[in-house]
Amino acid sequence: MKEILLTTVLALTTLTASLAQNIHIKKDFGLNQYTLNGKRVGMKEMVKLTIIDREAHNLMKKAKKGHVWTQILTGIGGGMIGVSIGASAAGNDPQWDLALVGVGFIAIAIPIASRTNKNAREAIGIYNSNLMENQYRLGLKLIGSPNGVGVAMTF
Repeated sequence: MKEILLTTVLALTTLTASLAQNIHIKKDFGLNQYTLNGKRVGMKEMVKLTIIDREAHNLMKKAKKGHVWTQILTGIGGGMIGVSIGASAAGNDPQWDLALVGVGFIAIAIPIASRTNKNAREAIGIYNSNLMENQYRLGLKLIGSPNGVGVAMTF
C-alpha cells in the first residue's frame, strides 16, 4: 500500500512540474515586463526560473548583468542632466558640460539595454520551447501484471 501511495505522489509531482506555465514577456514603456501565471516576475526571479535549462539560464544571467549596467549608467546620466537642469531652474548658470556627459552615459546605456532585451527574449524563447517539448514527453499508463496493477511513467 505504501508503494502505491509513493508512486502516485511521485507521478503527480512529476506531472505538475512538467505542466509549468510559460514565461511571457511584454514591452511596457520601453521596459520588459516578465509574467508567470499572470504575476509579474523580476529579473532576479527570472534567473532562478531558468536554472532548469542551462542555455536559457546563461542567457538570462547575461541579461541580468546588462540590466544592472543599464540601470547604473542611466542613473548616473540622469543625475548629471538633472543637476544641470536644477541649476538652471535655480537661476544659476546651467552646466551644459555636465549635461552632455550625462547624455553620453545614457547613449552608452542604450546599446547595452538593447543587447539585454535581446538576451532576455532569446532565453525566454529557449525556456518556453524546451518546456513545451518536455511537457509532451511525459506519459502515464495503467498496467497490469501477475502481481497486480501498477502505474508506468515514461519520460
